[in-house]
Amino acid sequence: MMKQFAKDQQGNFALTLAIAALPIMLCAGVAVDYTGVVRERGTLQDAVDSAILAVGQDFENMTKGEINTSLKSMLKANLTKEEYARISSLEPVIDLKKHTLTVTAKADFDTSFMLLAGKDKLPYQAVSQIKSAGGGAEIAFVLDNTGSMGVDGKMDALKKAATAFTKGIMTKATGGDMNIAIVPFSNHVNVGLSNRKAKWLEVEDDYTETKENVCYQTRDVVSKSNCRKQTYYADGVPYEAEVCDYTYGEPYETCGPQTNTYTWHGCVGSRPEPLNLEDRNYSVRVPGLLNVWCGAEITPLTNNRETILNEIDGMVAGGDTYIPAGLTWGLRVLSSGGPYTQGVSKTTAKKKNIKKYLVLMTDGDNTRSAQLPDAPSHWGSDGKQANDWTAKACKIIKKEEISVFTITFGTLLDETKNLIRNCATSPGQYYHAASGAELSAVFEDIRGQISALHLSM
Repeated sequence: MMKQFAKDQQGNFALTLAIAALPIMLCAGVAVDYTGVVRERGTLQDAVDSAILAVGQDFENMTKGEINTSLKSMLKANLTKEEYARISSLEPVIDLKKHTLTVTAKADFDTSFMLLAGKDKLPYQAVSQIKSAGGGAEIAFVLDNTGSMGVDGKMDALKKAATAFTKGIMTKATGGDMNIAIVPFSNHVNVGLSNRKAKWLEVEDDYTETKENVCYQTRDVVSKSNCRKQTYYADGVPYEAEVCDYTYGEPYETCGPQTNTYTWHGCVGSRPEPLNLEDRNYSVRVPGLLNVWCGAEITPLTNNRETILNEIDGMVAGGDTYIPAGLTWGLRVLSSGGPYTQGVSKTTAKKKNIKKYLVLMTDGDNTRSAQLPDAPSHWGSDGKQANDWTAKACKIIKKEEISVFTITFGTLLDETKNLIRNCATSPGQYYHAASGAELSAVFEDIRGQISALHLSM
C-alpha cells in the first residue's frame, strides 16, 4: 500500500497550486503596486514640471524659501489632497554659475499587496530642472515717438505694453541681470543736455543774436474770401486747416531790431556717411542741432525698474519718422564704448553668457530722410534713401550679435512692413499689431522669448 501511495500522482497539481498560490498572488500584487507607483510618479512629474515653470522666470533673484513657497502653492493647485499628502520632501537647488534651478520631490506610495510581504510603502521621486537662457540680458527699446503716435490712443497703448514688459522681466525694484535702455525717436533723437560737454558730441553754446536795424517788405491783408477746409498731413496723419483767398494792400518797408535765440534741446543729427549708421570713430563727433525739438531723451541701460517705468510714462508724441536715427542709437546704447558705456563688451557678454536684444517698434513709414552731405539734420524727403539706410542699419546691428525683434503698429505701407520684417533677426521675431491689445500681446510674447526659460531635464 505504501509503495502504491508513493507512485500515485493523482492530485499533484492541486497540491502544487495550493503551495504556489501565495507567491503567485504576491507577484500579481507586486505588479499592481508597481503600476500604481508608475502612475503616481507620472502625475507628480507633471505637477513638478508645471510648478518649476511657473516660478522659474525669476528664480535667480529669489530666496530658497520664496521658491519653496511658490512650488508648494503650485503643487497643491495641481495635485489632489491625497497626492500632495504623499510628498515626503521637496528640495530646490539653485546653481547661479550654471543658471539652473533643480527641484526634487520625493513621495511614498502606500502598497496593498506588498504589505503582505512586509513592504507597506514604495518610494518614488520626480526631478525637474529649469535653465535660464543666459547670465542676463541687455535690451534696447527703440520706440517710435512721432506725431502719428499721438492719435487713436497709440501712445497710451505703447506705454501700457512697454510697462507690462518691464514689470514682467524686472520683477523687483532692481532687475538684477536684466538691463533696459529706451531710445525714443522721431526724425531726430535726444541724447540729453547732460552730455553737452561729452567728447563724442559737438554742439555750440546757446546764444542770442540781435541785429539793430533789419528792414523787410510786408503787406497788410485787406480782405479774404472763398475760405474752405483743406487736408494736410503731418507724419502721415491727416488734419484739416482753413485756407482763404487773400487780397493784399501795397507793399511797404518795415525796419527795426531783430533778435534770434539759438538753443540746444538735446537733439542730434547724423555724422558723415558711413559713420552716420555706425558705432565707431568718435573722433568724428556727433553734431548737436540748435533750435530742434525731438521729444524724450535716451535712457541708457539700467536695471532700475522705476527709472525705466518713469521714462516710459514720460514719452510724448511729436515730429516725423526717420527710423535709421532710432536704430543707430539703439546700437550705440548697447555698446561698451562711447557714446554710452553701460553695455558689456562682446568678450564679457560671451564669458558671462549675457544676451543683447533690440526691440524696434514703429507705426509709420519713413517720411523724412537725412540731408547728408549738405547738412547733418533729418528734414529731407527722400523716402528711398531713408528706407535703404534703414535696411543697412539693421544689417550693421545684426552683425554685432544683437538679436533684433521688430514690430509694426497700425496701418502702414506694405513696403514698410517688408522693410521692418527683414530687419528682424528671424521671421519669427517680426510682429504686426493692428490694435493696442495686439501690441500688448506682442510685447508679452517678446518678453517670453527673451526670458527664454526651458526644461533641461
